[in-house]
Amino acid sequence: MYIGLMLAMLLYNCFVYITTRDRSYLYYIAYVLTVIITQITLSGYGFQLLWPDSPGIELYSAFVTPILVGFAGVEFMRHFLRTREFVPKADKGFFVTYAMYIVAGIMCLLKKYTVGFKMIDMTASLLAFYMLFQAIRISCKGYRPAVFFLISWVVFLIGIFVFVFKNLNILPYNNFTVYTMPVGSAMEVLLLSFALADRIN
Repeated sequence: MYIGLMLAMLLYNCFVYITTRDRSYLYYIAYVLTVIITQITLSGYGFQLLWPDSPGIELYSAFVTPILVGFAGVEFMRHFLRTREFVPKADKGFFVTYAMYIVAGIMCLLKKYTVGFKMIDMTASLLAFYMLFQAIRISCKGYRPAVFFLISWVVFLIGIFVFVFKNLNILPYNNFTVYTMPVGSAMEVLLLSFALADRIN
């Protein structure tokens, strides 16, 4: 159901991009596509269905796909929220996260997987809160699309927190805690699509 919903949103927004030629949709499409690939990889369906005889691809995809999501998510946010215009100094901070992701990827390529994966997790965590803070700043300046982005990002972060707390045994292991992250991700994608439509209107 999750993959079906994400593919439907991907195809729908591809059509909207073709009709509007708004570059925000192009960045959004790239973000949704990388999220789909990452979720397929993390759930094990990639190795089960797409590359069952290629453990090497499975290993590399485990750290390459989260990095691609980070890059795509940042570029979408920067373009959609016009961070260069509203928060020019903070906009440069995103390039620091790019460097951190690149270093993490190099660590993994050098087979220092523990260090590399920890750096990816740390960078993703820092980036999530940095994006949240900048969205709050921009929304306070009266830019309406930032409010939609803020709501969608909070929904996504709640899903991540529940998933992580489940892994840390703070929350019980059940259907709710297991599927909160993909549900939060799906809700985020839907809300961001609404935000794009509102921006076009």
